[in-house]
Amino acid sequence: MQSEFARFFKLHVISFISGLILIIAGSLWLLSTPHTNAQQEAQVHTVVEGLINPVGMALLPDGSLLIAEEGTGADDLSGGISLLTPQGEMGRLISGLPSSRDSGDLSGVPLVGIAPDGSQIYVGSFNAQHLWTLPIPEDGSLSLPATPYTPSQLGTAMNPLNRVWVVNPFDITFDENGRPVVTDATGNGVAKETADGTTQFIQRFEPLTNPQNPNRPIEAVPTGIARIGDEYYVTLTGGCPFPNGGGQLVAINEAREQRTVLEGLNMPIDVAQAADGTIWLLEFARFTPDASCFSGMGYQAHTGRLSRLSPDGQLEVVLDNLNFPGSVLPLPDGSLYISEIFDGRIVHITFGDEDFGVHPARVEVPQLSIPEPTYNLIDDPDTALQEVIARYNLQANPGAELREGDTALAQLGQLLFFDPILSGDQNISCATCHHPAFAMTDGRVLPIGAGGVGLGPQRDFLTHITLAADAQGRLINAEAGETVPNPFIGTFIPRNSPTILNAALLTAQFWDGRVQNYAIGNTVITQEEEVNELGLTDALTAQALFPITSMHEMAGASLGDLPPMQIRRIIAERVAANPVYQDLFEAA
Repeated sequence: MQSEFARFFKLHVISFISGLILIIAGSLWLLSTPHTNAQQEAQVHTVVEGLINPVGMALLPDGSLLIAEEGTGADDLSGGISLLTPQGEMGRLISGLPSSRDSGDLSGVPLVGIAPDGSQIYVGSFNAQHLWTLPIPEDGSLSLPATPYTPSQLGTAMNPLNRVWVVNPFDITFDENGRPVVTDATGNGVAKETADGTTQFIQRFEPLTNPQNPNRPIEAVPTGIARIGDEYYVTLTGGCPFPNGGGQLVAINEAREQRTVLEGLNMPIDVAQAADGTIWLLEFARFTPDASCFSGMGYQAHTGRLSRLSPDGQLEVVLDNLNFPGSVLPLPDGSLYISEIFDGRIVHITFGDEDFGVHPARVEVPQLSIPEPTYNLIDDPDTALQEVIARYNLQANPGAELREGDTALAQLGQLLFFDPILSGDQNISCATCHHPAFAMTDGRVLPIGAGGVGLGPQRDFLTHITLAADAQGRLINAEAGETVPNPFIGTFIPRNSPTILNAALLTAQFWDGRVQNYAIGNTVITQEEEVNELGLTDALTAQALFPITSMHEMAGASLGDLPPMQIRRIIAERVAANPVYQDLFEAA
């Protein structure tokens, strides 16, 4: 049987863009374009076909085109990056990356990008937990290797920071310092690389309103991204059931502010800005109502479209009838590349009647084989599982011996957990963000801490707050006990609230592991020396000392700008002065 790579490309070479770049041409076709460029008619040329589900693209300084391929989706190693050189050579630059499916959709290699200084290529691969990198020679050119590069020959970027990593890096842009900024389509966020090469999320997106059923919100699913001015434009494709008009184009910044640019879109998948400032928007497809989200059969063919955003914020359709487009790449001369995923091709969009000098010629394309994954055959699954259990000393109901039971101490802890007395303004408790009604979290993408009212997704900001009787902070120029305008309106906690179910079993607490011990019973290490001096051996006990000192989480306007240990002393004195707690502490 002929392999996927044996039929990898059906190619011809043509010259275009004033003779600068030779590209592959198999056919010339014109799409039906009832909505076209108002000044010049759009023409569509197929330049590469036979690719394996191409998505992202990037242009090297010498005119070479990099193409990210998701691969077959058949749980193999067919994902990778192809290279089209100015000399018309075409083949794989990087191979051997996993390709599978996640909830029915392709999960391989959707992302390729080039550092602003031209020093390296960035590659995004599903669930690698980082980006791959490949250096670019100083002259800015690349040639096809005798055999494609494999993961073992690549570097990494945006490495995990404890438990923080990108799952499905879909598209890439760069901040003003040249650091990569990436959409995570699975993680519903935008992440960037920190100065030390690790990963930090700068935005997590709330679910979108479903225009067909407002009672059933949809996941945001961020896909395309482009830095435009001081903002990042992000396409929110929208998740299952992919309702028509459910997608959005939004703009965010590094202060975590978000505004809606466009709504009512059909699965928007990419946004890009051309050299002349034109903002291009690509919509993937319409979805058949009530079709299965997980079969891949609900996407309607030839319903994708290319539009541009006018200066007054209106969307002008330039091309429709595109067949599952994945990304748009503006070229220096004003033309565009668009990848069509399921057709396995790249098309070149030009405007007007210019002669691009098409001169077909045959090209010999080397046949490549997909590396086969290595599996260990298991004849007796039960025995194999028992060996794994023994190897890792797995136990049923781990941590059961750590349970306190229904003791006076446990009852005291439960009461404190639900009591806002531990917060500076006395208007938020630990349970506010970790409530049993929401599986010990709050059901929100980003929590509202101090200055909020209500629980879960319905929690909102108070207009005014009352300073505590023991308020000592200077955040607001007011006296203790005075009611003042809420200074925290619009301020969200920058990390979502994790569930605290089984949290006592975790050896590290917080998203970045800043409270940790390497084994249960060891001394806990934190970033606060005064806490380390307490010699605590339980990470969860140490963790509880920190939210109560965070201005935006619990300390609020009354205490939030004081040193952490001073806040703890004030709260301890407040609790100790309460007659009910005096009796409970004595009983515990």
